[in-house]
Amino acid sequence: MLTFQPRWVFDDIDGTTKRGRHIQSLVRHHLENYDETLPHPDLKWYGEPGGREWKQYFLGEDNRERKSKCPFHYKGGSVNENSYGSR
Repeated sequence: MLTFQPRWVFDDIDGTTKRGRHIQSLVRHHLENYDETLPHPDLKWYGEPGGREWKQYFLGEDNRERKSKCPFHYKGGSVNENSYGSR
């Protein structure tokens, strides 16, 4: 399954807010029922230390953290490190 959400949907919803923690709990509960395993360790909040969005698009069945490089590559021109390259 692949789902894309714009970032504005998550404004004021993160691991530091009561609403964010509640939503995370609900989502993880549904994931556990669907996958019959614990949520993948690469599922993190946007901006959370160690979190990289690209990792969440390639979650393996073995629940091991991905140590490789991002498989997405920008073709042509230069990349602004602040817009794409850092995530």
